[in-house]
Amino acid sequence: MCMRLEPMIRVLTRVVNREFGQNYCAQGELVWCQPMRKKRAKHRTTPTIKAKPAITRAKSKPRGPVGKVATASRASKVQPIVFAIFEDNTGLAPAPTIDLSELEDGFEGLIAQTEDAFGLDSDWTGDGEEVNKTLAHYVRYVAKKWNGKTLRDPRPPKAGPKGAAKAGVAKAKLKAGGKQTKPSAKEIEKLYQAIRFGSDPASAIRAFVEAGGPIDTRSERSWGGRTLLQEAGADLELAQWLIEQGADVNATAEDLSTAIHYSLQSPDVFEVLIAAGANINAADHRGWTALHMVCYGMCTPMGMGLRDADADRVLELLLAAGADPTIETTKPYSNMGDGKVAAGSRPAACALVEGNLDRLLRLKAANAIPPDSNGNTLLHLAAANKSVTNANKVAFLAGKLGIAVDAQNHYGWTAMHYACWDIIHFDFLKELVTRGASRGLRSTQTHKRIPAGALPIDVARKASNFAPTPLLAESPTPT
Repeated sequence: MCMRLEPMIRVLTRVVNREFGQNYCAQGELVWCQPMRKKRAKHRTTPTIKAKPAITRAKSKPRGPVGKVATASRASKVQPIVFAIFEDNTGLAPAPTIDLSELEDGFEGLIAQTEDAFGLDSDWTGDGEEVNKTLAHYVRYVAKKWNGKTLRDPRPPKAGPKGAAKAGVAKAKLKAGGKQTKPSAKEIEKLYQAIRFGSDPASAIRAFVEAGGPIDTRSERSWGGRTLLQEAGADLELAQWLIEQGADVNATAEDLSTAIHYSLQSPDVFEVLIAAGANINAADHRGWTALHMVCYGMCTPMGMGLRDADADRVLELLLAAGADPTIETTKPYSNMGDGKVAAGSRPAACALVEGNLDRLLRLKAANAIPPDSNGNTLLHLAAANKSVTNANKVAFLAGKLGIAVDAQNHYGWTAMHYACWDIIHFDFLKELVTRGASRGLRSTQTHKRIPAGALPIDVARKASNFAPTPLLAESPTPT
């Protein structure tokens, strides 16, 4: 019996020793006389835990609250600059609760200078909703659109003497042999600081050029990449001097504008540039030529107001020089950020949208109001534009300009088709009916997802605009 149990005891001994320690069972004899719990506590060894190697992980982008903190930090940098631009353009003390949609003056300058200061894209305002809220919301929106790097603080230096010579103007040194020296970025920055914020920008430019600075020097991208001739603006004497020194009258800035675009506020400078061979049909990054700007009422690409007297004289100079009235814009634009001048607009459309009807008469006299590339007349454009709702413009366009009320574009749409698309043009539609516009003309091509063969009343129903129904219910026989 003992011989049979001995192998089993040995196996059991090895198991117990492995589990509770090598000395728990001595020489093959089990020690069962003491409580197992005490023996376990006495003889069991503490296992050694090896430290796992540290795993290096790539840093992820901040999410959630961390991203909000980053945006808030950026907004703290944006706010003082935006407030300074706001005060400079409106003359009002900045306050976070100010409603920008209620501003009467200075809004266009605020938009333009903000874009310039933070290097924002030309279409950063989107549909205009985000920039027509409170000033605090405007600051947050700018911080969101800003890349955090490009920055040109428009505020003048806090300390330091003023004037061209005392504002740190770049003094480019002439190399041996009389060749011009390419100025450094720091020298150019100082020069344009003196031009924009110094008390005598003309002297700053003259001092730079006379010291050997290149005549076609451009500012850094954050400053708009403008040339010295563009910075001359309305200064006739300085513009003439720069042209005599060999300045390129067709050099473009970062936004593709030329000196012509910046000279509209001074007909004299404009005339000098034309005489020097400036391209009057040069277009900027939005596709705007000088003729577009004059018809709309802009004296610079940044949207500043153009005086009527200056606009009339420049318009005469443009038409006399053969400015092209068929050039169409490539991007929408508005001085209020709502894009009311659509892409594809011609100069006459710019005058119509802004209500400059006297300039339309001048364009008409010069035969400068042809239909656009889609066959639209000004009546079509007026009926399709939400900012043109005055029914008196129908009388002006049909009466004084002689535009046919039943003219059809390439889609076969008349002005009445477009007026039926939106209820905001109901008064416009009534004036068309009063003037005998046909209610039975059908479209010839699919347009705005409305199949060919549509009547004006079909357009109204498709757009869920039921206001025109009483006017169009007794339509004549469709043609």
